[in-house]
Amino acid sequence: MQKNYSQGLEMQIPRENAYTGLAIRPDFDDEFDKLSENYAINQINDVKCFIEKHENILEFIHELTPLIDEYFPDYRKIIELCKDPEFGDLDFIMIYVD
Repeated sequence: MQKNYSQGLEMQIPRENAYTGLAIRPDFDDEFDKLSENYAINQINDVKCFIEKHENILEFIHELTPLIDEYFPDYRKIIELCKDPEFGDLDFIMIYVD
């Protein structure tokens, strides 16, 4: 005989314990400010939210910045969030050199 566990008590997760994404490093705002010193950022709030969700991207951009500066020293660097209109999971960050 198989029991039906879906009936009965439901587990209630308090809002403060609900999943809200990855834990953001305490120095995230400082690291993002460094990014905005080196890059012009289009849609800054959207870019910041995306990077908060995918925090490892921030480290890659910081590592990439000296390389971009070496090859394009007199050019402006721009970061933009490119949104997929159909699938939000396919959004990505684009770096332009202008």
